[in-house]
This record gives sequence, structure tokens and C-alpha cells, in this order.
Amino acid sequence: MRKIKFTISLGLVGCSREDVIEFEDDTTDEEIQQAYTDWMYEQIDGGWKEVEE
Repeated sequence: MRKIKFTISLGLVGCSREDVIEFEDDTTDEEIQQAYTDWMYEQIDGGWKEVEE
């Protein structure tokens, strides 16, 4: 098994996350990158809306 550490930070104190994820030995770097992207978007919350001034 390959153990990969995922991290994300917003650059503010206390605003970071990390997890160690295990992958099969034959997992490609592209598959790990996709898993990281999915994981990253699960960690953040945000959005946008139109406002009137």
C-alpha cells in the first residue's frame, strides 16, 4: 500500500487540514491527483451569490 498525505491550507492560523490516505500500489499519480481534488473540495465550504447595492 502507498500512504499519501493530503494537505490543504487557507493561510490562516488553524485553517488547515491533513489526512493520510492509503492507495493500492498500482494506483497512478493521476488517480491520486483526482482523489486529492475530490478530498480538497470536501474540506472547503463556500459559494457566491449576486447582491444588489
